[in-house]
Formats: sequence, structure tokens, C-alpha cells
Amino acid sequence: MARQFGLVRSGESRRVDGYTPGPLDDIVRRFRLVLDAGGNATVRVLPVGLKVDHLLGTLPVVAVDLMDSEDVRERSSGRDMLEGLTRAL
Repeated sequence: MARQFGLVRSGESRRVDGYTPGPLDDIVRRFRLVLDAGGNATVRVLPVGLKVDHLLGTLPVVAVDLMDSEDVRERSSGRDMLEGLTRAL
């Protein structure tokens, strides 16, 4: 998927990005996470009852997630992909 966004995937990358139906406190405790804006994990909490499993990992969702990145290249890549997808509608 990195290639579709014009990004290079590093073999040494240890970043993790994912979703949880919540509650976040359980995930933090279970995996001993510490809040760190520069950390290597991003956990997004889905609203209770939201049924979106079929959308996770799709180009529009990944693009929106990338637009939330601290990395300017990732943000730009997500924006460019989303603009291209909306033009194609």
C-alpha cells in the first residue's frame, strides 16, 4: 500500500498503526503503552457500535489517516490520494 501512496516502506520501520473498538484504557494497560506524540504506535478508537470493519485498510480511510500524520510527506500523500479519489467520482 505504501507504493500506492508514493511512500517508501522501510524494512526497519517499527511503527504500528491501528484501530480498536475501545475502550482505550484496556489497550493501554494490556500493551503497557505510554502517551508519546513521537512514539511508534498510533491507536484510533472507533465509536461504540460503529460497524466499519469492511472499510478499514481501504484507500480513502488510509488517506484520511495519513492526513492526520505528523510527517509532512505522509500528510501530503494522504491529501493527494483523497483529492484524486474525489476527482474520480
